[in-house]
Amino acid sequence: MLDLHTRPAPTVSDAQTTPITDPTAPAGGCAMSNAFGVGRTAELQGPDVDPFFGAYVLDWIGLCDDLRDSDVRGYVVLRSLVYQTRAVTNRVRALTLAQMGRLIPGPNGKPSSEGKIREMLRRLSFVGLVSTPEGEPITTSSSGKAQGRKLRIKIHDKPVNGYVPRWRNTDEKFEAIRPEAERAALAAAARETARTAAKAAERGSGQDSDQRPAGQNLDQSGWNCDQTGQSLDQDPGADLGEAAADSCPFTSTVLASSPSGVTAVGQGAAGLTRVGVCEGAGVERPTALGGSAAERKRGPSAGKGRGRKWVVLAELTPVAGEADVYAALDALAFSTSRAERIPTLRRAVRELLGHYSDARSGPYALYPRTVSHAVARINAGWHRAGGPVRSSAGYTGADRIARPVGYLAELLTAQACELPNCELGVLIDTREECTTCHYRRNERIINAQANKMLAKAQQRNKEAHGVEIERHHGNALAGASGMESAATYATTTACAREAGSVAAEFTAQDAAPMDRAAVSAQLHDHVPDGKEEHRDDATEEIHAPEEGASWKAATSPSREYLEWKRQATAERERKSTGTLAEPTSR
Repeated sequence: MLDLHTRPAPTVSDAQTTPITDPTAPAGGCAMSNAFGVGRTAELQGPDVDPFFGAYVLDWIGLCDDLRDSDVRGYVVLRSLVYQTRAVTNRVRALTLAQMGRLIPGPNGKPSSEGKIREMLRRLSFVGLVSTPEGEPITTSSSGKAQGRKLRIKIHDKPVNGYVPRWRNTDEKFEAIRPEAERAALAAAARETARTAAKAAERGSGQDSDQRPAGQNLDQSGWNCDQTGQSLDQDPGADLGEAAADSCPFTSTVLASSPSGVTAVGQGAAGLTRVGVCEGAGVERPTALGGSAAERKRGPSAGKGRGRKWVVLAELTPVAGEADVYAALDALAFSTSRAERIPTLRRAVRELLGHYSDARSGPYALYPRTVSHAVARINAGWHRAGGPVRSSAGYTGADRIARPVGYLAELLTAQACELPNCELGVLIDTREECTTCHYRRNERIINAQANKMLAKAQQRNKEAHGVEIERHHGNALAGASGMESAATYATTTACAREAGSVAAEFTAQDAAPMDRAAVSAQLHDHVPDGKEEHRDDATEEIHAPEEGASWKAATSPSREYLEWKRQATAERERKSTGTLAEPTSR
């Protein structure tokens, strides 16, 4: 690593004539000269005292989108405090907020404020350029004693917290922005050509004011010629807008078109007339788009041969649709003042609606936006981008909105696409998607990714909820499961026991002897013996038909069963008779 803070060691130069002699050498020369017979001269030079030091800063720091200019400047100053040599590098410095505020230059040569230093440390900690010696983000306090409290700050060259910069070096960004820069240059040239053609057409179609006779009212707009009868414009060949710009002591004019197409009104920005301007001045129609409205100064110099002095008037004429945009801005509740009373927002709204004097140099001259476009921009850039949270006092992220007024003004006037008729990825005149910026396509991709991430987050929340329920109600669920298992086991055991008893009863009944009549005779007269051989040639034996009495005795119920059945029937009749007669006996 190159050491930018070290100084070169003394060097030996052969160009001088100062000899280096040995004190112990004999007179008449040095010992080396006497030994080798050669005389050499040398000179010792001290360190080069150069007060300009340098610091080693990587490319990605200056290209980082999450760092402001003041943050990069503060980091360069802090990085210059890192002393490193070939052996050791000390990246930790103990500094106070008061020291850093006076070390890092502020505006107009004054020290940087405490809030600016704290914001710088917060942003540098977010991108991983500074941290505590343990690697944690640096935290500060806004109390009065915090300015004198030392902070141990470790300064890094690369992110230490996993931050991934968009551009790692300048070459990558240069190759990436080269096509876009060429398209922007072509678009700027096309706009300049269109403005030049529009000016030429308006200059050719308009009438020069010095062609009118003296004292004639011009265009019913409140421009009255001088009583001296001199020409209204002493600058031949120049239109009214250019003459007013040259002779007017004011440098800028705010113009807006009224619903009837007339621009400018003779009132000041606060509802009062400027000094030296006649209060009865009427409405003026400029000679060119976005030209200046002017009225001749009335005073003691009138009638004298001096040059005409014109005064540019600001306008307060309401613009069609701006009240609705102001209402949408007031609904955001970002400020205690109304939006129409904030000059920055008022200029931004009128520029978006195509009524600002400098709008002809922007994309809203040929394609003015409407109230719906303004509401869509507010919805996309404020609500969907987390504006209420990012502008809150307790938000500490790197994308915090410190100045909501400037953020909203930039939101209303910024044109991301190089085509002037592109509004949020849709061409205003054809209603087709823009193929230059691909805003709609990128928006669909972002929405799909957001929905996917939302589904994953919901799944993780569901699983975490299940784990939480298991952790809190695990014992109860385990007890309920045990009780259910015990009940199932008891039911199964009872069923098995009952089935066993029934089976034993059936077995006992099957094993008990039964009083049935035995067959006294064989069912057949002749029972062939298994050992008797069957002869094929034997004549078939013809048996006589069996008697019916033998079948009846074998298949009918026995006498014992019939006797038991008769006794059982008599017993049932006796019991039933006794049961019916018992209430009567009482």
